[in-house]
Amino acid sequence: MGQRTQIILIREDKQGYKKVNVYHHQWGYGRVMYMAFMEMLAHGYTVDSAEYISYKDKYLDAFVIPTGGRNRFKDDTIPEDQSVDINDFESIKTLINYHDNNNGCMVIHVKEVEDKYGLTDIEYQIGFLLGYEDECDEHKAFSEWLTPQQYGELNGGSEYSTPEFADIFDKLCKYFEVKYFTNKTDNNEQVE
Repeated sequence: MGQRTQIILIREDKQGYKKVNVYHHQWGYGRVMYMAFMEMLAHGYTVDSAEYISYKDKYLDAFVIPTGGRNRFKDDTIPEDQSVDINDFESIKTLINYHDNNNGCMVIHVKEVEDKYGLTDIEYQIGFLLGYEDECDEHKAFSEWLTPQQYGELNGGSEYSTPEFADIFDKLCKYFEVKYFTNKTDNNEQVE
């Protein structure tokens, strides 16, 4: 019962080490995943150089999906060595299968990079995947990246993730230079 969704959070340090967390929400459709990402983005944005020094090697640990309270996200336990390839939907499905899911997921890739001054900066990349309950002839479950606008229109909670809300979210992502995952065509060109 419910609109079960997950957020897959991939945190990658400058050396290429990845830590993967899967967060499950029993009623996560509509605006819920968008709002969780905005909260994580706002918190991550406040991590300044003073906090970076205190985090040292655990800088990426500051980037988490909020759990408890009204959010109701639960951090699913997955094997420590579990990996995910964002270009392989089957590896994403493996993570989704740790819990039930009928309304899709959001994948967030938070990556440490070096800026032009040699300091650590963060790059974000996100994408949405439609779940089995919301698939249609044009869009199959867990098989293609959707933009925030597409997911907002197609998910079971679309009365909450209205086009106006999805546009606001898109503008916020553009402001913070959040990139979207894209799909590859048969001739290997990236499409949005």
